[in-house]
Amino acid sequence: MPKQSATPSNNVYDTQNEKIELFFKSLKNKPIVEQKQKLGDRLFPKVKTADKNLRMKIQANKITIIFLEINDLHELAHSMNDPDIFKVKFEAAVTKITAAK
Repeated sequence: MPKQSATPSNNVYDTQNEKIELFFKSLKNKPIVEQKQKLGDRLFPKVKTADKNLRMKIQANKITIIFLEINDLHELAHSMNDPDIFKVKFEAAVTKITAAK
């Protein structure tokens, strides 16, 4: 894998990834319920903002729960820093909720 240049955007991305990895190390031996709760606490504000921006009528807490159910937690945490991937995951959660109605 080629080495990335040390541009400010790469440094921010690397710092975000390091924080996520440290967060997951702190959860390593915790029960899955607690892992989901801790990640959900970080995920909820982002989902709430995305939901508000799209003017959806689905509650952010429901979307957050679906996020945690249908995604690998580690992958989900990293997607929070990638707007394109986060949008895809957000839309998948909304689709699952609306399909269940």
